[in-house]
Amino acid sequence: MKDNHRAYRRLYAHRIRQCIIVPITFLLFIGIAGCPSLQPPDFQLNLNTPQIDNMTVTVNGGVVVPVTRIQWEWGDGTIDRHSYFPATHTYTRHGRYTITVTVFDDKNFSASKSVTVDLQP
Repeated sequence: MKDNHRAYRRLYAHRIRQCIIVPITFLLFIGIAGCPSLQPPDFQLNLNTPQIDNMTVTVNGGVVVPVTRIQWEWGDGTIDRHSYFPATHTYTRHGRYTITVTVFDDKNFSASKSVTVDLQP
């Protein structure tokens, strides 16, 4: 029993450095709460006021952490996946649309923000 306890302690010490959940003796567990590499980042995503030119809308913005993908949902069923600001979309009908941008990092954490545009004839 003492040897098992030492083995678990060695395993625990090794795994905690890697921020992985591992069992500890007597079915106790350590979580990942203190592991900064597994915490979602504060993207600080912001969107500027959309620029409207007839039926074409351009949205600019920014994010403070590196992202691997940006997804734009334009509110008319169109979804664009690319990795840059600004983004431009041309609508085919007048109306009110909610534009949602979602940014993803290399660990697939994400943040979203929305803005509404009203296209009048």
